[in-house]
Amino acid sequence: MNFDLQLPVSFYALSVNMSCSGDTEWRIREAEEADSATIFQLIMELGAFEGLLHLHTITEKDVRKDGFHSSPPLFYVLLYEIKSSAGQWQAIAQALYTVGFSLKYV
Repeated sequence: MNFDLQLPVSFYALSVNMSCSGDTEWRIREAEEADSATIFQLIMELGAFEGLLHLHTITEKDVRKDGFHSSPPLFYVLLYEIKSSAGQWQAIAQALYTVGFSLKYV
């Protein structure tokens, strides 16, 4: 994974929905278009946690379009994943970052 970003860069930790024990296998990877539903779900979980879900207007389609079909992308996402006992990778957190502008609740 190679990130060549110019400042200013704004980082937003969007969601963490479980904890890991010390022996849990984990990874951090750059999100792909196929992760759009997971990214949207984690954004909505954060909104619910913060009590601001009523302010969200973003859709999964917006995530897909703005993150993966825009040049340059309006945001980038790193996913933190753990491996389940069944051997499947599960995203439990994400860091959404933008270059040159910031996201705020209005």
